Amino acid sequence: MRGPTVRRAMPHLSELHGVATHLAVVAIPLFAILHFLRRAGRGGPAVVGAEPWALGAALVGIAAAGATGLLVWGQAQMTLRGQHFRVGNAHFWLGIAVAVLAVAAADDWYRARRRDGPAHRPKVVPALAVLIVAGVVVQGYLGGRMTYDDGVGDFRRVHGHGLFPARAVSDRDFAAIDAWLRALVPSGR
Repeated sequence: MRGPTVRRAMPHLSELHGVATHLAVVAIPLFAILHFLRRAGRGGPAVVGAEPWALGAALVGIAAAGATGLLVWGQAQMTLRGQHFRVGNAHFWLGIAVAVLAVAAADDWYRARRRDGPAHRPKVVPALAVLIVAGVVVQGYLGGRMTYDDGVGDFRRVHGHGLFPARAVSDRDFAAIDAWLRALVPSGR
């Protein structure tokens, strides 16, 4: 006997952006940690070998997050209004700044490695690594605010086929969750 047929919908843009950002969010601090370990002479050949891979993953993650973020940007412009749109602008421009700083750090890292080999000591990478990790933390916080506080994305449409299929979470359940979340918001918003 067959169960009910579940139609797989195309992933929503906000889901793609959320997935794409995970690589950058993991790879950026990993690269920073590996870089500081190598500079301190810790970790041996494993750290030396892993550092360029983490840098590459960070750059790919930033590119994927940026490309999907541009797709979601249009939706955010239609969803966010007034004061709330400032959060979207800050998230967007901070993403641009993180990408520019990451490319500058990668360029410094690559030039130093070509010039001095695996024991290289880039000049600006340590400072940029700290700034980039801080930027990712702040950008993640702002992205979460847009998603959960300001409602970018249609929760039912986005999650109704993936995390919370209709056969497990009814429309009535979604309405109850939505009413409870709205009750948590201060009356001035």
